[in-house]
Amino acid sequence: MNEIKVTMDLLHQKKELFLSYEQTTNQMLDCDIEEMEIFFNRREELIEKIDAINAKIAQAAEQDTSSVLLQAIKNKCARNDLPEHLLCVFDLSQTVFSVINRISNIEPQIMARLMQSKTELENLIKSTNNTPKIAKYLNTVNPTYESGTFLNFKK
Repeated sequence: MNEIKVTMDLLHQKKELFLSYEQTTNQMLDCDIEEMEIFFNRREELIEKIDAINAKIAQAAEQDTSSVLLQAIKNKCARNDLPEHLLCVFDLSQTVFSVINRISNIEPQIMARLMQSKTELENLIKSTNNTPKIAKYLNTVNPTYESGTFLNFKK
């Protein structure tokens, strides 16, 4: 029974971390493109904390010899098939999965935003590189030279 209490505490921590991750992800939809790196780094820190909690949850689940606790944590069984004392684990785990699902729905929007920004930058680079070669040549010629001469070389 102690592993259930430990698991519940860990699932609450995991839920809070995923809610922070979701908030950070939502901020990425509206921030300046230059700020994206800050949010990516923040998300990476949260993922490291979540991974550490997942390891602790796995350790707690190993204490349960029937492996029903692990099924409840992973939502790999029907809720009605669980013993009553594991329903709270199943329900809390399901709320964590709902946050994860919301995050996964936001991710494509962020990727689309990054791709759009990349395309805009590529177009800007292309537009600055489209100066005709003759114009580049004329801009490099010394204005004291006569027209039609190449570096003041005459036959």
